Amino acid sequence: MIFLLSIMLTAQSAPVASEEIPRMEQMIEITAAVPASSPTDPGIPAELCTKDKRWCVFISRDVDLNTTTLNVYNGQLPPIIKDGRSYARDVGTYGFNSMGAGDNENASVKIWSTIIRMPTLRFEGPKLNETIAIGIETSISGAYSGGGANSTSLHLYQLGPTIDGSMPEPSNFGIVLDVPLSATKLIRACFGDEDYQQRRGMCHDDYGFAATIQLGKTMPDGKPQLLYQSIAIATPGGSSLSNDNAKRKLSRADLKPRRDRKCSYRRTYIFNGEFGMYFAAKPVPDCSDFVVP
Repeated sequence: MIFLLSIMLTAQSAPVASEEIPRMEQMIEITAAVPASSPTDPGIPAELCTKDKRWCVFISRDVDLNTTTLNVYNGQLPPIIKDGRSYARDVGTYGFNSMGAGDNENASVKIWSTIIRMPTLRFEGPKLNETIAIGIETSISGAYSGGGANSTSLHLYQLGPTIDGSMPEPSNFGIVLDVPLSATKLIRACFGDEDYQQRRGMCHDDYGFAATIQLGKTMPDGKPQLLYQSIAIATPGGSSLSNDNAKRKLSRADLKPRRDRKCSYRRTYIFNGEFGMYFAAKPVPDCSDFVVP
């Protein structure tokens, strides 16, 4: 199962040569130019930049106010040196909803390492910045007797553009997509020798979910379609949280992982300008058994 899931998680979209159409780009971890509010806080994620350093991002958290902020700056500008320390110029700060992570001690947030860059249509006059989409991964874990679960969701935020090259105002920042990205769940299924014999020694139900996102065609409004593909696998094959799997007599064939047809799916997400969000072109199945801890 781990091998199959790793294929999904490492799949990347093909590079796009032209900078006049939307493209996905892997960001690079760099040495922070802006010191974190609490350098000893292990919850502060690494700082990431695009290859050209036009967009650099990091997350900061105010524990007293229980707020989480996405910080964005232009790494191409020379930093300001103050008191022997280096500070980035023109840092934009954007508060975001950590989707329950701030209220759960077993939760965490980090920046999705892929950025979507969408050049703004050109016109006569001042040059507009490109619009970008930055992802925040929220991971939540839970414990079970003899097992556990972890789920990661992707919250995609859109930012920009502005005219003069400075950071966009917070009013130009908002969530445009919310989808499950990965999940694992291990459920104890043996409670005695009889269960052990019935299940041929396999005493846990193992559920795994992983998804990838790629860019589809560019729509007339300049926004790309988002192509979402997931794979869900259960071991033993055919396991379901809605059934009492402990009493299930397994065959040798059942011991192998099996793809869940309902939750292994593809969807095209299209941007709706009226609501400012991406919506799936077809209904999305309920995969709570896999993605909810």
